[in-house]
Amino acid sequence: MRHAHNGFENPEYCIPGLPADYVADRYGIALADIAKLGSAA
Repeated sequence: MRHAHNGFENPEYCIPGLPADYVADRYGIALADIAKLGSAA
């Protein structure tokens, strides 16, 4: 019996610092819909 979503079998881990244009191309998301999150040091 499965209890977890299929996406948890082979998860894509967060890679910090990816450029917004790469994310837009890779996942088909409009640049205007991407929010860059992070902390300032």
